[in-house]
Amino acid sequence: MQLTLTKSIPSPLGKKPLIIWTLNNEGAFLISDSWNMVRLDTDGSVNVLWRTTDKENAYQFGSVYDDRVSDPFYEGIREAGISGFQLLNVEDYLKIHQGNKYHPNFRPVPLKAHDSVLLYLEEKEIALLKAAGSDIVKVAKVKVKGKGKTAEMLHPAENVIVYGTNYGELYAQPFDAEGFEKTVKIDQLPNVCYQIAFAPNGRKMFAVGMGYLKIYDYHEGKFTAAYSLSTAARSFELIDDYMIFNKGMHGIDILRVAGKPESLSSLDLPFSIDRMVYLASTRTFLLTSANSDDLHFLQLVD
Repeated sequence: MQLTLTKSIPSPLGKKPLIIWTLNNEGAFLISDSWNMVRLDTDGSVNVLWRTTDKENAYQFGSVYDDRVSDPFYEGIREAGISGFQLLNVEDYLKIHQGNKYHPNFRPVPLKAHDSVLLYLEEKEIALLKAAGSDIVKVAKVKVKGKGKTAEMLHPAENVIVYGTNYGELYAQPFDAEGFEKTVKIDQLPNVCYQIAFAPNGRKMFAVGMGYLKIYDYHEGKFTAAYSLSTAARSFELIDDYMIFNKGMHGIDILRVAGKPESLSSLDLPFSIDRMVYLASTRTFLLTSANSDDLHFLQLVD
């Protein structure tokens, strides 16, 4: 498995994107700031979907549900979801916010877990939601450990959220449609955890922070530490049995993580990586740079 730098282009936004969404059903990225929304194909071609020069209009953009995102594009965003959760469909979202129309940005985005359970994930609280007429209400809540979450991920098959705290703790929070079970501490990490992922089958969980990767086995509700190694990764993508590490100014590393982690290859780049976003349908990475506003495409090949 290797990565090849295929193209670099100036940002069509004139600056770094604030938001990057993947449209797997379209084979493209959707990038945005407050003033522009652009479809960006993997060959570097650009289609401006929305643009304004009016400040009031620009700063009305509130979330992924904004009507400047057309329905076909929104459906791709909804399916990709956030941290293992799905977003609601447009109809459900509109029903909710018709009941809260005077405060459209007051609440976090509601997310859908397994069995259609709805949640708010706030920094210091996780809340269980239920429909109440044209709105939704909190019916149960649990306080987040530490002083706030730094990363979270939903198990791919079970209603279990794993989250890291600002104190470097790693917790599991089981829940169901009626409420929350006891919070379970998984581990004390070397420092703050900033990304968590599960293997697609849910049997392994990965936590990355500054200087470390920790891998856990998961079976019947229990997490067991399996492997730990040092890494300078800023972020990662988990693709089948491989981890692609964004190492900032040190380029990219590829590890096989089916068993004991094994380094396969690395790629040095002529720029320092800021963000790294993976489009699975085309096996393409979009990178932003800490050095400039340019955007860069990497192609993953076996």
